[in-house]
Amino acid sequence: TGTYFWRVRSRDLATNTSAYSSSMTFSIDVTGPPAPALVSPAAGACLTTAVVTLDWTDVVDVGCGGLLNYDVDVATDAAFTAIVQTATVVPSTYTTAALPSGSYFWRVRARDTLNNTGPYSATGTFSVDLAAPSVPVLSTPANGACVNTGTPILDWADATDVGCGMLNYDVEIASDAGFLTIVQSATVIPSTYTVNPA
Repeated sequence: TGTYFWRVRSRDLATNTSAYSSSMTFSIDVTGPPAPALVSPAAGACLTTAVVTLDWTDVVDVGCGGLLNYDVDVATDAAFTAIVQTATVVPSTYTTAALPSGSYFWRVRARDTLNNTGPYSATGTFSVDLAAPSVPVLSTPANGACVNTGTPILDWADATDVGCGMLNYDVEIASDAGFLTIVQSATVIPSTYTVNPA
């Protein structure tokens, strides 16, 4: 790697030597650009859109080649043996085609105009979650039950989520079957709720 100058002179059989030609230069660049740093999505992000925009820092190629493009890989495994999308792009962003719900790994490397590739970035992770969790199944008090406390405990079976996991539950208590008059509402993390006294 570096810049070099060269010139040539000729010699005949009688060992007469010409003057050197004018000189020219050439550079050798066998080193790829540095690894980009991933910007977004944040590591472990849970996304609710099938189309994801991946972003990373611009890199500067210090060799004579200059930056050409970036190689982007999206896979379903950390070893990148199951690559689901790959692209070569010029800006430092890539918008995926629609991805199904699941967990994904992504990486980027830069390439210069001499086709030298740099090291891959650190591996990024994100999940796509396009499906709602299961509907909770109410358990106690039983439907139509008559309870002897002003603060009954409402309980239901844990919901399941095949995407990013459960966050919380929204509980509503109404004085009518159409839930037009909400008398209490809460967002809770466990799958129980204690009714506040009226």
